[in-house]
Amino acid sequence: MKVPLSLCRPSMAALAFVLAVSAGVALGQNTRVDVWINLESGIAVKYTQVNADMCTWSFKNTSATQTLAYVRFATTHLDWKPGQVFNPYNTKTDRDVTPNPLKPGEVWGGWATYTAPGPCTYVTTQVLDRTWK
Repeated sequence: MKVPLSLCRPSMAALAFVLAVSAGVALGQNTRVDVWINLESGIAVKYTQVNADMCTWSFKNTSATQTLAYVRFATTHLDWKPGQVFNPYNTKTDRDVTPNPLKPGEVWGGWATYTAPGPCTYVTTQVLDRTWK
């Protein structure tokens, strides 16, 4: 059974709000595409909707002075493939890292690096660990 997106958005928004205000957790939930969202001090994420079937994101070192050696993060997204029935509650969590140091102001990511199926609205990113050098 297909569920209209208009019925799914309020519950996903409520979930995103609960997760975003949870103590000690840095989450980025896309609400507007191509806007930098601060995950925690010194780290921001920007989501980009490549097409209807693919979301991508990039990380930015927002520190003015410190190089970010790496970021280990978890991304929760739809467990969905084009052609399947869309179910916004069927999610999957992947873990990954930024593989190279980011100097102040540098950006890493994009469609060739990090992707998730479906709309960016359903993608959250949580910083698990970071190391400054």
